[in-house]
Amino acid sequence: MVPENLVPRVAFEIFHRYPPVTFVYALRATDLYGKPVAVADVVVGTVLTAAVFAASALVFRRAARELRCRNSGL
Repeated sequence: MVPENLVPRVAFEIFHRYPPVTFVYALRATDLYGKPVAVADVVVGTVLTAAVFAASALVFRRAARELRCRNSGL
């Protein structure tokens, strides 16, 4: 495991907003401390994940199109 002080702050925030991680933290807090689930964290994480997924799909589509053009000789 990488120490938190070695991880860039942006990557650290993205990781902690990622829905599966948020869900695990919420379950742990609920189980250990009886705290309610923070819906805002789950919503922000879900929106962020959807945005990253959409951006990566666009990049993949563009790369696949360029690769197809290179292989067809265009």
